Amino acid sequence: MMKKQMNEARGVPANITNYAKKIFDAFLSNLKIGKIDSSKLGQITTKVKLADKFLTDTSTVNIEEINIILKFKYYTVDQITQILEKNPKIKVFNKDLVFTSLGMGFDTTDELTPDYNFGIDKSSKPNLYINFLASNDIFSYEEEQVYKLSTKNYSTILSIFAHEIMHHIGTEVKGEDDLAARAKYSVVSRGDEVTDTTTLKDFIFNLYYMSLIENIVRPSEFKSKLEADRITKKEFLKNYYDSEMYKVFNICENITFEKLYNDLKAELVKNTPEDKLDEDTLSEMRTTIVGVINKGAEYLREVIMDKTPFADMMYAFEKKFKIFMKKHIFVKLDSDNTINVENTYRAIIKDMNFTANKMKRKIAKIYEDIPFEYAP
Repeated sequence: MMKKQMNEARGVPANITNYAKKIFDAFLSNLKIGKIDSSKLGQITTKVKLADKFLTDTSTVNIEEINIILKFKYYTVDQITQILEKNPKIKVFNKDLVFTSLGMGFDTTDELTPDYNFGIDKSSKPNLYINFLASNDIFSYEEEQVYKLSTKNYSTILSIFAHEIMHHIGTEVKGEDDLAARAKYSVVSRGDEVTDTTTLKDFIFNLYYMSLIENIVRPSEFKSKLEADRITKKEFLKNYYDSEMYKVFNICENITFEKLYNDLKAELVKNTPEDKLDEDTLSEMRTTIVGVINKGAEYLREVIMDKTPFADMMYAFEKKFKIFMKKHIFVKLDSDNTINVENTYRAIIKDMNFTANKMKRKIAKIYEDIPFEYAP
């Protein structure tokens, strides 16, 4: 009988943090010695051949190697400075290089599953994409700057490596990816496309942060960072409370409709006549949620048209759109079938409060895995 190696309370495969560290260290070594392919403009590729298997409650995931692809968009130093000023959530950067995102690619089957979800083409050699903004001044020696930035921010980037590798493991285990959940994820990861207000952009970002797709991997992410920083049980609580993760969970656990409404109202007051303030605040909330719905519908329509036989398209869209609306965006309608803005936001916030509380408790359980002290 195969022994379970997935800690159910924390969702962290037994060897994920150690494997992520080995991959990250090998990646840094490849950059340092120039074991890279930089023949494609704006892209550097390096392979890390390191095999391991991850045992979960339902199946085994094998990884033989990870293909790491670094992509660069080039700007002047002044442009990068302006981008950083407008995006305070960016934490890893210097004047010439900005780390923007890291993501695990996964291939899907030509058609959707019988439940109209993505079918996963399993791979033991996944791609890991890292995106940067780079100044024109470092063109042709980007790998040196990536190495410097990565070693300076070692534990932070390592934790994101673990986060993304866990995405791959989770997707492989399920064998499919929920299309309705992915539609929500695709929209809330781009909040600036549905609102111009800071208040609602932050709210949409928090929806992204609290999404099921992200929360599945957060325990692995946090545990990797603790281990990289050699945090002991004695230091656990301080590090947990000081973490960005806990701060976002705390915001999401305590947000209310009234606070969101009042914060948005305070933001709009500068450019809105007082007698129209309440009307415009509610209107902005309506516009944003309608934008989320329309973007989600657009995503579903494009995927279904691409991956579903013509005869099934209408049924597939109606089925997944209904799930997207009811289970992921929690849309509430009035008797005339129009969106009730307040009730919809209250439902979204209620789910956000519940999920944040659950995740705070789940991450806290990692304390049980942290040592009292580390070997010298």
